[in-house]
Amino acid sequence: MVGNINIYFGKVVNVSDESKICRCQISIDGLTDDIPVNDLPWYFPWYGLNYLPAVNDMVSVLVFDGNYSTCFYGRKVGLVDLNLDAGDYENYLEIFKRTIDKKNVSLTYLKSKGIQFLNDKTGVQIEIDKVSLFVDTNHIIMTKDRIDISTETEANILGDKGVKQLHDMIKHQANTITEMMKLFNVISAACVTPFTLPIKTALTPLVPVSQSKLNAENKKIDTSADTIQSKKVYIG
Repeated sequence: MVGNINIYFGKVVNVSDESKICRCQISIDGLTDDIPVNDLPWYFPWYGLNYLPAVNDMVSVLVFDGNYSTCFYGRKVGLVDLNLDAGDYENYLEIFKRTIDKKNVSLTYLKSKGIQFLNDKTGVQIEIDKVSLFVDTNHIIMTKDRIDISTETEANILGDKGVKQLHDMIKHQANTITEMMKLFNVISAACVTPFTLPIKTALTPLVPVSQSKLNAENKKIDTSADTIQSKKVYIG
């Protein structure tokens, strides 16, 4: 038989278990709080070896037959302070929650927010139909139909298709330059009267120079078009 069981509340004062099996030293007000920390017994978790509170957490302590040397501790007390609504309270899961080097670190589950892993200003939130990643003010939100990067979003150009379209536009521009120069040559050739000869005189040396210059600029743009294609970020 288990015998007589009493439940008290105590403050966790040490979690540095050399055996690393989630044992804690806990001070129970009015019962063991006069005992130096180093002399306090080590209590095992009632929930098995997968739960470890933090120093200064308040936890329940199960004492059997008044024996304070071999007790078990329960989960941290303080769920009321989280102001959870009914649905979140019933399904709340706190796997890990600490303040480390003045930075808040936690791994929790809320029905309204899903699984949340927070590491100061960095975090991951996994909901039923959405995954969110963020670092400070930068974030990525992924759903079934779209991916949003940053807070102000707009439709993004597809990489390979965007580059191909750009090359096609530059090729069209090159063809336009060629056709324009042909037109100027035709106009120049038609200028045979005394009234139009000045036009021919002006166009004849200008056309090849302009064509060479425009083709060179166009070729430079075409060559640089590939540089806008990322080698590390891929979208679909």
